[in-house]
Amino acid sequence: MVSVAQLDDTVTEPAPAAPARRWTELLHNPSLVAVGVWLVTAPVAFALPGYAGMDPFGQRAMGLTIGAGLTGIVAVLVLWWRWPSRTVAGVAAGLLASWAVLAQRTALNGTPFGMGGILDDAGRLAATVDRYTQTWATADMWVAGLPAQYPPLYFLLTGHLAAAIGQPAYEVHAAASVVVLSATVLLAFAFWRRLAPTWAALAVAGTTLLAFSDGRKAHEGFTLAIVVPWVLLTFARPPRRRLHWLAAGAIGALIVTTYQAWLVFLAIGVVTLAVLTWRDSDDRRGYLTYLGAVVGTAAVLSSWYLGPYLYALLTRGGSEVSDLYTPPELQQKLLPFLDASPLGVLLLIGLVGTLWLRTTAWWATPLLVLFVGTMLYRVLATIRLVATGHTNLLNYTPVLVVTILAAAGVLTLAHAGPLVVERFRLAPARGMATAALAVLMAYTTYTVGGIWMPVAEPAGHYVAQAHREPLPEGGYPQYAPANDRADWFPVLDVQRAVESVYGPNPHRVSVSSDDRLYVYLPWPGYTTATRGGAGALIHWYERRDEIQRLAGTTDPTEFARASADTRFGPIDIFVLKATGSGWTIGTATFVPAQFDRSTWAVFDNLPEGTVVAVRRP
Repeated sequence: MVSVAQLDDTVTEPAPAAPARRWTELLHNPSLVAVGVWLVTAPVAFALPGYAGMDPFGQRAMGLTIGAGLTGIVAVLVLWWRWPSRTVAGVAAGLLASWAVLAQRTALNGTPFGMGGILDDAGRLAATVDRYTQTWATADMWVAGLPAQYPPLYFLLTGHLAAAIGQPAYEVHAAASVVVLSATVLLAFAFWRRLAPTWAALAVAGTTLLAFSDGRKAHEGFTLAIVVPWVLLTFARPPRRRLHWLAAGAIGALIVTTYQAWLVFLAIGVVTLAVLTWRDSDDRRGYLTYLGAVVGTAAVLSSWYLGPYLYALLTRGGSEVSDLYTPPELQQKLLPFLDASPLGVLLLIGLVGTLWLRTTAWWATPLLVLFVGTMLYRVLATIRLVATGHTNLLNYTPVLVVTILAAAGVLTLAHAGPLVVERFRLAPARGMATAALAVLMAYTTYTVGGIWMPVAEPAGHYVAQAHREPLPEGGYPQYAPANDRADWFPVLDVQRAVESVYGPNPHRVSVSSDDRLYVYLPWPGYTTATRGGAGALIHWYERRDEIQRLAGTTDPTEFARASADTRFGPIDIFVLKATGSGWTIGTATFVPAQFDRSTWAVFDNLPEGTVVAVRRP
């Protein structure tokens, strides 16, 4: 079995002898092997929980999740014992990615919704997918005619996939999130193989899910898996040559158009690293030319998204509201390398390693710079939080810290392990490094599986929310818990009411007391019911004030005129909630008398106290 010395193999590992046949050559590429294993096993993992009738809230489902992880580890160990090859690392990476599919699908078995259901932030993302079933242009998730502020690539592709196969956008989004999050393992493995020995790359890939396991935002995990190795391959001095400027620029554009916040958090560190690399470069002009080509390529390839957004921001202005939400955990996990856990120990080893090896290991200084830059961003964001109430999403910085220091921890052990053995004349048992790697994989599957599974979990579990969400036609998913169920939003009744006036696929602007309307129907909206899902361009506060002004307009004739000509255009559809004081949207309360029946078709007998008022053509 593999030894510590073998894990400390150089980045330029000995190439295998030239194979006689092309398929044999492919077997010697661990990254391709990982993808191949994943393509074969992931569909089985996707279908198995449903076929086996797994109740996500039962211990049988937890047993499948944990047991599958341990079984995969044993299988890889047996395979390595019989066939010691780097190819086996590719098999392990593919199986780990497929395990992520199995675990997520087990947690979601019986519900058509993704993790988090369709309320709050999860609903905002599902509604974005629904919006992109209708357009190829960058678009705001709610308001027609505005470009996207949030990176649209994942939602654009997923929305059009839903349209192409004729399935509800929220269901396709749920399935796509499972696949995309599992693929982060493959991405991390492939990228880190250019920077580290194959088995060390597998270990780093194994920490990817520990750093980010939020299935609600799989696209964020997708870019997180590649952003740190991409920075090292582009801005640092890796032993192997840097990425070609075209490839580096294209990957940069992929990050920007999928989820760019990691680059914002890393910006201080990236600029500092670029300056340090430039100072140590033998060809400073060539390095600057390379960086210019990378940045230029990224800018051109992402201009379809950034161009319309920046133009709208300059011409229309905006007010950022998405970072005004201050969750209770905002200041938690500030120093994850001090956690009393196996992961915390690995992170601490990584921090010590970047300090200890910064003059001897090429990766130590770059990772240290990225870590310090991220922490400095956190400090500056905290200062702004105190001054203005804006968080700058500082609660995301621990995710980057874990990603950076976990990689540093693995590389430290791979680099320093043989030195420690030699220095102290130790005689470790054969297979110690393999055993350590197996323990890391077991810890990953056990920990992440426990995070995803909603077994006996209280109402706050975000995966359980997918089971508590009512189905659009009423009723609840198969394994919905008896308590803490979300209220039903009768979207089909709302749709029938509106289409009875306008016909199918109306393109009239609506405002709704429940944002779930837009998860199901790609109708243009006037604003969001809650502030957190709003982009800067829609001027959320101003639109809220317009709705409050309309609520205070009691004369039916004036109300009809004012609602047809607000500061931000007409509102033709009101979806309201009947309460004791009237018909409400957020804090705005309307009364039935405002809706003159000669101007409005009013449907006030819908389920769950839902009221729909539709302007007559």
